[in-house]
Amino acid sequence: MDGTPNYMYNRIPYNFAFNLYLATRKFEDSLKIIEQVIPFFTPELNITIRDKEDFGLKTDIPVVLNNTSFTIDWQGSFETRRTVQWDLSFTAKGYLYSNVRE
Repeated sequence: MDGTPNYMYNRIPYNFAFNLYLATRKFEDSLKIIEQVIPFFTPELNITIRDKEDFGLKTDIPVVLNNTSFTIDWQGSFETRRTVQWDLSFTAKGYLYSNVRE
């Protein structure tokens, strides 16, 4: 660097909503996966990130599990192939940054 100071305007809080979809053939298999995910969100999971390395900022980002739902889809008899689908809805409470200026 040439010694000129860098600056940045304040960050803006923003909620990022996203979904995670899970599909299995057996309901028991889907429950085994779900029981590995759900306990971490009590009620939120905090993730520490290095979001602006040039300023040395580390931020805790809470990720909230909003909703879970499942559907079982099959046609015909119980011996035919079926699909178990889970939909997990999350919100990550992150930040948006402006450009770094000199």
